[in-house]
Amino acid sequence: MEVAAQKPLGLIAWERHRATVWAMTDPAGAIAKGGGGPQQAALAKMNEYGTMAVQAVAQMNTLEAAWRQSVEGVRKTTAQSAIDIKKVEAELPALRTLGTKDEDFFRDVNDYVSGMENAEGIVGGIKKAEEGVKKALSALKGSETWKKVNDKAVEVKEDQQKVEEKQKEIEDAKRLAHEVFDIGEKIIKMDWSGLASKALEFARDKAIDTAVDAQFGQDLSDLKDQLAKAETELKSLKDEAFQTDIETARHGVNEALIELDNAKNKFLTALKQLDRLQKHASDKLNKSPATAMLGTKLQQRTKQLHAVSDARTMCERYGHFAETERKNMTLVSNKYGTVGSWLDTAAAADPAFDRSKPYAKMLERSALSNSVELGRWDNWTESVQGECQKAIAWLGDTSPKGPMVHFERAVAIAKQSISNPQ
Repeated sequence: MEVAAQKPLGLIAWERHRATVWAMTDPAGAIAKGGGGPQQAALAKMNEYGTMAVQAVAQMNTLEAAWRQSVEGVRKTTAQSAIDIKKVEAELPALRTLGTKDEDFFRDVNDYVSGMENAEGIVGGIKKAEEGVKKALSALKGSETWKKVNDKAVEVKEDQQKVEEKQKEIEDAKRLAHEVFDIGEKIIKMDWSGLASKALEFARDKAIDTAVDAQFGQDLSDLKDQLAKAETELKSLKDEAFQTDIETARHGVNEALIELDNAKNKFLTALKQLDRLQKHASDKLNKSPATAMLGTKLQQRTKQLHAVSDARTMCERYGHFAETERKNMTLVSNKYGTVGSWLDTAAAADPAFDRSKPYAKMLERSALSNSVELGRWDNWTESVQGECQKAIAWLGDTSPKGPMVHFERAVAIAKQSISNPQ
């Protein structure tokens, strides 16, 4: 009796579930690869989809682990801060006493708290500028110009010379639109707000201070030069719609770069001041065991802010990839799910694909198994997306249930001791 054996293409796993993605084999039993007739090519293409699915699941597992780990780190620090804040509250009398013995104490602590809030406010400005870039790029991608210059089906039905002129116009517009878009993408990927947050976390680290200055300065300069060149070239476009849409995006990105440049200068100045202020305040608070916990919590507050920002970024990254991969996986799952009808068509050209024969039955069984498993993965990923969204909501929660409440309480205690020293 003829027997057709399944061959594994790869393994996929999530939570405690493990499954095999089965390969589409040729009639000889080998895993189908490119070449040969149309049936061989179709089976090879299905294996390409299967391999992509295996790789996508592995990548999503890595991203899931990353966001869960980062959020769990924030949760643990938040739980510890609930314990530590009681110690800080108990330090308030000692803080007031210390202020009566050292006339510079309140000034040093107040200057440090104010300096930290000022620097954090500038980081918020950097984030706002980055959002401006995203908004400009989104508008560009949604414009008619973007659709036209990226649509290969656009036809110009005029005389040959006009056709050639219009095609060149479209190509020039496409190149400039993509240049502006690529510049904006670089700004977003560089994550200057993240770099600035990290610099705040290690405010006394000169190496990071220098790195921020170098990366900000050179990158901003290069990108501004590229945008200036694009502005000049845009003037050569004759199509007003093309020129307007691309210039609007270029202007939006350029405005964001100006804001980033201004924020850079303010931030570096604030960072240098914070270095000095943090040293003075830490020295004063750490002199006495009775006030050391407040100094520790003020320093940890910056680390927690950075950790919250990192965790949010990890969650958003997972959500973005999950959305894309779920769409891709649905297409692949549907492809596997329709192998039966494909076999009927293939059998007309080659009897080996007749669904009554063991080989074809094996192909259909493998394909349907793959389709079912990818469907299960989609259901799981949808549930993880829901958890991810809840984590994002918690990370941004400013109520007493949020991750920053006890750290903000430490700042409030510092201000309370300053404003009411007696």
